[in-house]
Amino acid sequence: MRNKTGFTLIEIMVSLVLVGIIASIAGTSVLMGMKGYVTSRENNVLTQKAQLALNRIHREFIELSEVQDGKERCLIYQGPYGRRALKWFENDKTIRLFTNADAISCDALSSGDTLVDGVQSLSIQYFSNASGPWTTAQDIRSLCALTVQIRMMRPDMADGILFSTTVSPRNNGNAGGAAIPTPDNKPPEYASKYCFVATAAWGDGHHPMVELLREFRDDVLLKAEPGISLVRLYYRVGPTLAAAIENKPLACLAVRVMMIPLAGVALLALHSPLLIPLALILSWWIARSIPAQRKGRFRSRLSRLTGERGAILLTLIAVMVVFSALSAVMITMFGSTSLGQAMGSNVMRAYYLAESGFRYAASTYINAADETTRENLMLAMHNQEYTLADNEGKFRILVYPYYARLTELSNGDELTAKVSGGFPVPEGDFVSDSWVKVQRPDGVVTYNQISQVSPQEPNTLRFCRSNAAGSPLWDTGYETGSLITPVCLPDRNVNNRKLIINQDGRYDLAYKEGTGALAFPERNGVFSVRFEGEPTPRMLSYRHRNRDTRRFEGISDTGGRSLPNGPMVEPGSSAPYKNFIELAKFVRLESTGILGAGAAEVSRKITYEIPLGYMTAAAPKTEMKEQFGSSLANWFTGSEISHIGTQAIEGGALRVTSPQTTNVSPTSSCLLFRENQIALNWEKAFSSSGAQENFETEWKRAGRYLSYDVQAKLKLDSTNQTYAGGLSFRLDEAGNSLGLTILSSVPGFYTTDGCDKDGIPNGMTTVTAIIQYNPYLVLWMKEAARTEKSVVIVPSPHLDPASADLNDPPPTGTGTNAILIGPCSFWETGNRVQFTNVEGSLPQGISSSVDYFIRVVTYDNKKYLYLFDTYKQAMGLAATRWEGLRDMKTDGSGTSNMVAQDPLWTELLRKNLNASPYSSDVYRILKTEGNQYIHFREWTTLMVRIIEAPSVSFINGGGAGLEIVSGNVVYQTQEDTAGGTVTAIALVRSDPVYWNRFDQQPTEWNWEAGTAAGVLMLEILKDGETIRPYTFASGKKIFVGNPPSGTWVATAGIPSTVTDEGVTMRNRDNWIQVFVGDKDGPANPNDNPLDINRGLSPRDQIFWSPDRVGYPGITTTSNDRFSLVKMGDSRNLCFARRFLSRQNAGDRGDFIRLGKPLYDGSAFFSTPASGSDFSRSRPEVGLHSYGPADSMTNFYFDDFAVRFGPVSGVRAGFLMPVQR
Repeated sequence: MRNKTGFTLIEIMVSLVLVGIIASIAGTSVLMGMKGYVTSRENNVLTQKAQLALNRIHREFIELSEVQDGKERCLIYQGPYGRRALKWFENDKTIRLFTNADAISCDALSSGDTLVDGVQSLSIQYFSNASGPWTTAQDIRSLCALTVQIRMMRPDMADGILFSTTVSPRNNGNAGGAAIPTPDNKPPEYASKYCFVATAAWGDGHHPMVELLREFRDDVLLKAEPGISLVRLYYRVGPTLAAAIENKPLACLAVRVMMIPLAGVALLALHSPLLIPLALILSWWIARSIPAQRKGRFRSRLSRLTGERGAILLTLIAVMVVFSALSAVMITMFGSTSLGQAMGSNVMRAYYLAESGFRYAASTYINAADETTRENLMLAMHNQEYTLADNEGKFRILVYPYYARLTELSNGDELTAKVSGGFPVPEGDFVSDSWVKVQRPDGVVTYNQISQVSPQEPNTLRFCRSNAAGSPLWDTGYETGSLITPVCLPDRNVNNRKLIINQDGRYDLAYKEGTGALAFPERNGVFSVRFEGEPTPRMLSYRHRNRDTRRFEGISDTGGRSLPNGPMVEPGSSAPYKNFIELAKFVRLESTGILGAGAAEVSRKITYEIPLGYMTAAAPKTEMKEQFGSSLANWFTGSEISHIGTQAIEGGALRVTSPQTTNVSPTSSCLLFRENQIALNWEKAFSSSGAQENFETEWKRAGRYLSYDVQAKLKLDSTNQTYAGGLSFRLDEAGNSLGLTILSSVPGFYTTDGCDKDGIPNGMTTVTAIIQYNPYLVLWMKEAARTEKSVVIVPSPHLDPASADLNDPPPTGTGTNAILIGPCSFWETGNRVQFTNVEGSLPQGISSSVDYFIRVVTYDNKKYLYLFDTYKQAMGLAATRWEGLRDMKTDGSGTSNMVAQDPLWTELLRKNLNASPYSSDVYRILKTEGNQYIHFREWTTLMVRIIEAPSVSFINGGGAGLEIVSGNVVYQTQEDTAGGTVTAIALVRSDPVYWNRFDQQPTEWNWEAGTAAGVLMLEILKDGETIRPYTFASGKKIFVGNPPSGTWVATAGIPSTVTDEGVTMRNRDNWIQVFVGDKDGPANPNDNPLDINRGLSPRDQIFWSPDRVGYPGITTTSNDRFSLVKMGDSRNLCFARRFLSRQNAGDRGDFIRLGKPLYDGSAFFSTPASGSDFSRSRPEVGLHSYGPADSMTNFYFDDFAVRFGPVSGVRAGFLMPVQR
């Protein structure tokens, strides 16, 4: 009995100890939990306060369109509802919102409505789409994001609590943003995954228990490799387990019960992690001590072990019970804010659903085949709801077009039309005496004053005509499908018909009250109006139509040009008026995102105000930058044919480390040239830059044409006066390419052995015209294996007595036959060749697979080739001039081809960078070295724009008040009428270029007189993936606009003043523009891209010349970073032709077309015209250098970049909207 009593006493003592330990653990946890609960409650109040403020700020900033003044603690901005401001006041620790901000400076703001108080600090950061900070000196379109940080005051925390949000403005025309995740730019692995089993068990991904376990995963398990491995295992089996219990109440209940202890452990691990090991250690020690105190020590070993296991089990059960109880109490406390967070999350999800509605409508519209289909789609979308898969929400769309289509022929004073959606304006805003424009399908336009507009359900409008210009009746010539759009009159009595300049620099335009302006959209409209001295109407946009002041506010040119200073054309004081403000096609779209149902339903409506059509809004571009940080991972550096020599990264730039030397023959030591080249692995490069697009996607998008800009900065760290380096492009799998090189050379070869003097390929420069040690820009082509197909063998001419001139033919008795080549076969004396033959035999005297060296002889205006055994013999350096001549005694049979065994270069165009040798810096990119200019400046920028495109020549352009510009749709019809069957249609890829100088042929530049003549570069249009016909026929009319409503503006044809031009329509050419820039200045940009005044292009910064450079008004002081080069000193007549852009009043063209003038349809350094894939082994772009080894190994490249993308209006679609 004593033993039992003693044992009972020990049990009581141990139990008291255990209870004390558990009580201390539980008490500590409860106290910490209560403290956390109180803190959580206080933080919840503070969080709701800050969140409400941030939500309002987010709403305000997401709709901003302009920034008047932007600082860290203040922002004055223009929104859909006028000018507003936000500012933090230090004296009372408040953030105030100004809904009617007249001030243009933050310092002038002194009052306002309190948005939130108790704010310790406010920080607004601005980011540009160039991955750097944005300032008000930059274009508003480059503002891609704002980060707002609010630090709320809390008495027990000196630093307060920080809250932040990031806003991407929707109304500022920005096309930038964060990079989309790619295989090389992955998002965090578990950031968006669910707790599968817990979510299935509790039926709610936001249940407090699930939130607790998710927090345990993120803050504990993912901090160490074992935990990461456990999470990975869970995500492999979790979905299967979740699917097994989902929708099974008993299974879910069992899992919930089993997970409660785990939740208790998670709670302590997050808030008191030291209590877990302490409790386990004490429990284990006590459990082992109990058997040692018992008297029954003579029991078997098995009994002791059994007793110990039981004690440990009991202890663990006790601990689990404690943890479960703690979790049950604590989780309800810590989950108190979940409903508020979920509701806030649902509001934002509804917002994004509304944005999805807009994107759906925009994508549906842009992919429609024609105008009729687009309008039918808008009508079908109007007032429709669209539900996402798995019932993840829905959106409702309402469409309100600001134009109508005639559906019934005119009946006296009444015209019946329909809109493709709802009625856009209240009936009362179509006031009596308003004006409308009616454009027939054949393009004929009339202006009509109306007395009334009567809406008839579901979407019919009846226009009643007033008695203007002598008749109340509508024109009986109107046809169904005629387009009706609002117009109004400019106010001729305000500011002498000029645009009004406001104090903040914005422009307004005054309209005449009661003439139709109220039928215009309130925001973001686009209209045309004529100005004096300008041949065509201006397309202008406005930010806001102010009904009170009768102004269109915030005027800008849709093409980015400077606004006119002169007055608008006088409209007149009575009908018929001569100048209207004509609204372009426009749609207001309302998209409502809806999440949930019943009492839990959350909705958010966004209104989009959207111009339609082919305005010259900026199109999104894809850009890849390579700034040579640490490796050449994005370049071909192996045994590829495009990789020549070696390169390395040094000082954040690419340095040429060794050239590849090519001698006149494989067994000779006589130098032919030295070369270094590295080519871009574009698939890796675009992927690593975060771009989803690359050369292949762009080639496919453009219908197997590829256009892009490419640039790099160059540095030569050598005093050697001979150098050559630059950009390679159109670089294919075989090593063929085009290139732009800046060089200074010693042309020719040594007369003793024929070896090259400078290591620069001789064909790159015309030896007889180039000046030694003089810098040039040279545009060239490189053929890796030039082939003379179907060589023509003719009797050799002879000259007696024998001539000592190397360019004369042999004397009689020497050389039976010779090879006749054409004037555009640019073979050079000394070239190494071999011959092949198909279906016959080579001429007697030559053999296949044997090296021969050629000599070119020009005689009697014909070019002949003679073959020699050695290089020196071909160069005329043997004992006698004709020693080693291969005598071709027969012309052979079948087809014989001659193939070059070394790469050959041919100069296409050249520009002397020294107008007078050594004394003039023509394009401000040369170093001053005494009174000489030999070397280029450090980090000079070379840029090339390559447009691969079909083209059509035109005559008789203009005369209809229109000028064809980039982004227009042009088409032809079988009947030669605007409404006929379309036989060719395309987009104008670039502004027209002109054949002749303005001072020589002014009529060919005159659109107003209808005599303009030039060339249109085209971009194909598609219906889905089907390319629409784009072959324009000579002699037929070219209409501008969307069929069937286009206007005849030109005729396909070549002017009589142009010679040596074959056909009107060319299917494929490379169009080139060359640019230079520098970092040293002076910085003096202007609006002329053709002069040397420009802004700076510093190293580590990349700028681009605007798309429509060369068109008046496009270049401004904010984008003038380059000089557009006129390659005017030498031209290869066989492969290059120069054209002039609209702004070029000089004597040399700035736009270069590479291709045969007498076009035969054959490829000339083009991308593949067929196939479904763009070869990954085709680099397309690269860098090169040539010359002496000591200058080549001191050549550096940096800031290499490529940019491409569609031109404006690639398809008819929604332009940049304003949303609110």
